[in-house]
Amino acid sequence: MPQNPSKWTVALLVSAGIFIALLDTTIVDIVLPKMMSAMEADIYGIQWVVITYFLGAAIAMTAVGWIADTVGRRNTYIAGILLFVAMSALAGFATSLPIMLFARFFQGIAEGIMMPVSLVILYEAFPAKERGLALGVYGISASFAPALGPTLGGVLTEYLNWRWVFFINLPVGLLDVALIW
Repeated sequence: MPQNPSKWTVALLVSAGIFIALLDTTIVDIVLPKMMSAMEADIYGIQWVVITYFLGAAIAMTAVGWIADTVGRRNTYIAGILLFVAMSALAGFATSLPIMLFARFFQGIAEGIMMPVSLVILYEAFPAKERGLALGVYGISASFAPALGPTLGGVLTEYLNWRWVFFINLPVGLLDVALIW
Protein backbone atom coordinates (compact mmCIF):
# COMPACT_ATOMS: atom_id res chain seq x y z
CA MET A 1 0.00 0.00 0.00
CA PRO A 2 1.41 3.47 -0.79
CA GLN A 3 2.78 5.56 2.06
CA ASN A 4 -0.14 7.97 1.90
CA PRO A 5 -3.15 5.97 0.77
CA SER A 6 -6.39 7.64 -0.10
CA LYS A 7 -8.76 7.79 2.84
CA TRP A 8 -11.42 6.13 0.66
CA THR A 9 -9.02 3.31 -0.22
CA VAL A 10 -8.52 2.80 3.50
CA ALA A 11 -12.29 2.79 4.04
CA LEU A 12 -12.80 0.25 1.23
CA LEU A 13 -10.08 -2.10 2.47
CA VAL A 14 -11.25 -1.94 6.07
CA SER A 15 -14.85 -2.50 4.98
CA ALA A 16 -13.87 -5.59 2.96
CA GLY A 17 -12.28 -7.24 5.97
CA ILE A 18 -15.17 -6.37 8.23
CA PHE A 19 -17.59 -7.63 5.60
CA ILE A 20 -16.21 -11.18 5.68
CA ALA A 21 -15.95 -11.18 9.48
CA LEU A 22 -19.55 -10.09 9.94
CA LEU A 23 -20.77 -12.31 7.11
CA ASP A 24 -19.62 -15.25 9.20
CA THR A 25 -21.95 -14.27 12.01
CA THR A 26 -24.95 -15.41 9.95
CA ILE A 27 -23.75 -17.41 6.94
CA VAL A 28 -23.05 -20.41 9.15
CA ASP A 29 -26.57 -20.52 10.60
CA ILE A 30 -28.07 -21.91 7.41
CA VAL A 31 -25.61 -24.82 7.18
CA LEU A 32 -25.81 -26.02 10.79
CA PRO A 33 -28.12 -28.95 9.91
CA LYS A 34 -25.69 -30.16 7.22
CA MET A 35 -22.79 -29.71 9.62
CA MET A 36 -24.60 -31.76 12.22
CA SER A 37 -24.56 -34.85 10.08
CA ALA A 38 -21.03 -34.28 8.76
CA MET A 39 -19.68 -33.74 12.28
CA GLU A 40 -21.92 -36.39 13.84
CA ALA A 41 -23.09 -33.79 16.35
CA ASP A 42 -26.38 -33.30 18.13
CA ILE A 43 -28.31 -30.03 18.30
CA TYR A 44 -26.58 -29.00 21.51
CA GLY A 45 -23.10 -29.64 20.18
CA ILE A 46 -23.65 -27.88 16.88
CA GLN A 47 -24.93 -24.74 18.63
CA TRP A 48 -21.41 -24.27 19.95
CA VAL A 49 -20.28 -23.54 16.38
CA VAL A 50 -22.10 -20.20 16.70
CA ILE A 51 -21.43 -19.65 20.42
CA THR A 52 -17.66 -20.13 20.24
CA TYR A 53 -17.40 -17.52 17.48
CA PHE A 54 -19.04 -14.85 19.62
CA LEU A 55 -17.12 -15.95 22.69
CA GLY A 56 -13.82 -15.56 20.86
CA ALA A 57 -14.79 -12.11 19.60
CA ALA A 58 -15.76 -10.93 23.07
CA ILE A 59 -12.50 -12.14 24.58
CA ALA A 60 -10.32 -10.55 21.89
CA MET A 61 -11.99 -7.16 22.14
CA THR A 62 -10.73 -6.82 25.72
CA ALA A 63 -7.05 -6.90 24.70
CA VAL A 64 -6.99 -5.51 21.18
CA GLY A 65 -6.32 -1.90 22.24
CA TRP A 66 -3.08 -2.88 23.93
CA ILE A 67 -2.05 -5.07 20.99
CA ALA A 68 -2.74 -2.29 18.47
CA ASP A 69 -0.77 0.21 20.55
CA THR A 70 2.13 -2.23 20.79
CA VAL A 71 2.47 -3.49 17.21
CA GLY A 72 0.52 -0.83 15.31
CA ARG A 73 -3.03 -0.65 14.08
CA ARG A 74 -2.30 -1.70 10.51
CA ASN A 75 -0.25 -4.71 11.60
CA THR A 76 -2.91 -5.70 14.14
CA TYR A 77 -5.62 -5.44 11.49
CA ILE A 78 -3.60 -7.52 9.01
CA ALA A 79 -2.93 -10.13 11.70
CA GLY A 80 -6.65 -10.27 12.40
CA ILE A 81 -7.48 -10.86 8.74
CA LEU A 82 -4.77 -13.49 8.33
CA LEU A 83 -5.97 -15.32 11.44
CA PHE A 84 -9.52 -15.12 10.15
CA VAL A 85 -8.54 -16.54 6.76
CA ALA A 86 -6.46 -19.33 8.29
CA MET A 87 -9.26 -20.34 10.64
CA SER A 88 -11.79 -20.15 7.79
CA ALA A 89 -9.68 -22.68 5.90
CA LEU A 90 -9.42 -24.90 8.98
CA ALA A 91 -13.18 -24.70 9.54
CA GLY A 92 -13.80 -25.56 5.90
CA PHE A 93 -11.64 -28.68 6.18
CA ALA A 94 -12.80 -29.65 9.69
CA THR A 95 -13.84 -33.28 10.01
CA SER A 96 -14.87 -33.25 13.65
CA LEU A 97 -16.76 -30.98 16.00
CA PRO A 98 -13.73 -30.22 18.23
CA ILE A 99 -11.72 -29.03 15.22
CA MET A 100 -14.66 -26.95 14.02
CA LEU A 101 -15.10 -25.37 17.47
CA PHE A 102 -11.37 -24.58 17.66
CA ALA A 103 -11.49 -22.91 14.24
CA ARG A 104 -14.66 -20.97 15.04
CA PHE A 105 -13.29 -19.76 18.38
CA PHE A 106 -10.20 -18.35 16.69
CA GLN A 107 -12.27 -16.92 13.84
CA GLY A 108 -14.10 -15.05 16.58
CA ILE A 109 -10.80 -13.92 18.08
CA ALA A 110 -9.89 -12.56 14.64
CA GLU A 111 -13.17 -10.67 14.37
CA GLY A 112 -12.63 -9.30 17.87
CA ILE A 113 -9.27 -7.98 16.69
CA MET A 114 -10.53 -6.53 13.42
CA MET A 115 -13.70 -4.75 14.56
CA PRO A 116 -12.30 -2.21 17.05
CA VAL A 117 -9.08 -1.63 15.13
CA SER A 118 -10.94 -0.97 11.89
CA LEU A 119 -12.91 1.82 13.52
CA VAL A 120 -9.75 3.41 14.90
CA ILE A 121 -8.12 3.17 11.46
CA LEU A 122 -11.12 4.94 9.90
CA TYR A 123 -11.14 7.55 12.65
CA GLU A 124 -7.49 8.35 11.96
CA ALA A 125 -7.81 8.29 8.15
CA PHE A 126 -10.63 10.83 7.94
CA PRO A 127 -10.75 14.42 9.14
CA ALA A 128 -13.35 15.17 11.82
CA LYS A 129 -15.87 16.67 9.40
CA GLU A 130 -15.88 13.52 7.19
CA ARG A 131 -15.90 10.82 9.87
CA GLY A 132 -19.68 10.54 9.87
CA LEU A 133 -19.69 9.80 6.14
CA ALA A 134 -16.84 7.31 6.54
CA LEU A 135 -18.64 5.51 9.35
CA GLY A 136 -21.80 5.48 7.23
CA VAL A 137 -19.97 3.70 4.40
CA TYR A 138 -18.48 1.32 6.96
CA GLY A 139 -21.94 0.80 8.45
CA ILE A 140 -23.39 -0.19 5.07
CA SER A 141 -20.79 -2.93 4.76
CA ALA A 142 -21.21 -3.95 8.39
CA SER A 143 -24.99 -4.23 8.11
CA PHE A 144 -25.16 -5.71 4.62
CA ALA A 145 -22.91 -8.66 5.48
CA PRO A 146 -25.11 -10.28 8.16
CA ALA A 147 -28.18 -9.62 6.03
CA LEU A 148 -26.59 -11.39 3.05
CA GLY A 149 -25.27 -14.32 5.12
CA PRO A 150 -28.26 -16.67 5.12
CA THR A 151 -28.97 -16.18 1.41
CA LEU A 152 -25.34 -16.63 0.39
CA GLY A 153 -25.02 -19.61 2.72
CA GLY A 154 -28.03 -21.23 1.08
CA VAL A 155 -26.74 -20.62 -2.44
CA LEU A 156 -23.26 -21.95 -1.62
CA THR A 157 -24.71 -25.03 0.04
CA GLU A 158 -27.17 -25.68 -2.76
CA TYR A 159 -24.68 -25.39 -5.62
CA LEU A 160 -21.36 -26.30 -3.99
CA ASN A 161 -21.09 -27.64 -0.45
CA TRP A 162 -21.64 -26.36 3.11
CA ARG A 163 -17.86 -26.05 3.52
CA TRP A 164 -17.87 -23.16 1.03
CA VAL A 165 -19.41 -20.87 3.62
CA PHE A 166 -15.89 -20.87 5.07
CA PHE A 167 -13.87 -21.11 1.84
CA ILE A 168 -15.57 -17.97 0.48
CA ASN A 169 -13.54 -15.95 3.00
CA LEU A 170 -10.17 -17.03 1.61
CA PRO A 171 -9.97 -15.07 -1.66
CA VAL A 172 -11.58 -11.95 -0.18
CA GLY A 173 -9.38 -11.97 2.92
CA LEU A 174 -6.14 -12.70 1.05
CA LEU A 175 -6.88 -10.03 -1.56
CA ASP A 176 -7.62 -7.55 1.21
CA VAL A 177 -4.31 -8.31 2.92
CA ALA A 178 -2.41 -8.04 -0.38
CA LEU A 179 -3.96 -4.65 -1.12
CA ILE A 180 -3.33 -3.37 2.41
CA TRP A 181 0.27 -4.53 2.31
